[in-house]
Amino acid sequence: MAQEQAQQLLQQGIAAARDNRPGDARRILQQAVRLDPQNDKIWLWLSSVAVDDNERVFCLKQLLTLDPHNDFALKGLRALGVEPGAEEQQATGSTVPLVDDEKFARVSQAVDDFLRRYNPYPADHLGIQWTHKQRRRYGEKGAVRLRQMAIGGVV
Repeated sequence: MAQEQAQQLLQQGIAAARDNRPGDARRILQQAVRLDPQNDKIWLWLSSVAVDDNERVFCLKQLLTLDPHNDFALKGLRALGVEPGAEEQQATGSTVPLVDDEKFARVSQAVDDFLRRYNPYPADHLGIQWTHKQRRRYGEKGAVRLRQMAIGGVV
């Protein structure tokens, strides 16, 4: 059902793109790709009506994940100055730290122990009693007096 709707939207998007209505075509093709993200034709046409090069590169990369040997996607990425195999090379030299399972288990245990002992309420063993404040804050009396003098001066 969703694939049939995606095919209809794809045809409408192609027609809008050919009628030189890229905004309408983009909107329609985005609806189609939400319904069928595994359709390589939708990604290809969406890349042709993309707003900027970043969006075009994203669409072509999605197309390559579906079909790694797609000539249109490979040529399109090369024309945009992106080497298709560079992402895989960057992924291996990634700066994201990898945590081994043993270290993760130790840290998880430490966090669990801390959360069991944590008490968000103040400790009663300190003997602190809360009372309402009887006096004003420091400097508040001077501010009140200054305000009274300013009003008296205006009157």
